[in-house]
Amino acid sequence: MRIGNFLFKYRSFIPAPLFILLIIFFRGVPLTFIIGIILSLIGIILRIFIQEYTGDWMRGNKVSGEFLLKEGPYNIIRHPFYLANFFVGTGIFIIPNFYLIITLPIFFLIFFLYYYFIIIEEEKYLKEKFDGEFEEYRKKVPAIIPRNLALKGSRRRGFKDALKMESSTILTISIVILIYAGRYFWKH
Repeated sequence: MRIGNFLFKYRSFIPAPLFILLIIFFRGVPLTFIIGIILSLIGIILRIFIQEYTGDWMRGNKVSGEFLLKEGPYNIIRHPFYLANFFVGTGIFIIPNFYLIITLPIFFLIFFLYYYFIIIEEEKYLKEKFDGEFEEYRKKVPAIIPRNLALKGSRRRGFKDALKMESSTILTISIVILIYAGRYFWKH
């Protein structure tokens, strides 16, 4: 199994050891709580918005696709979920305030390497399945950093359905934040 496939398949579980370490070495202060929660909320809101444009097959543990997504946020960047995950992950990482001057750059490096390998795997699959269509899309739309913010295309599902699709992510993030809050009050 290639590294990108492995990371994609287990992407929900791989961050768990990091969060456990952050809970153990927790040094949170109110400012890092506020900043972390705001960043996480931005990521969650983006994920819900993105989910309005995706198909149900997006939640699997295998790189796949029924069609090439090019509407809404996928018209702005090719991997909008990963940008949303960056906000969520950064927020969750900032809350514990564990030597951020040192650990935050390390987190960014790990995050970008992690998704770099996943993106390579996904784009290899998309090139094989959608060949010319994907290459044309790839030339027009950047991977992560948007060039424009003009949304084109229609949503595939409503807000309620998108919220339901993101409920497990929201629950997981909420539990992590509640654990951090418990750790904070336990220390003070």
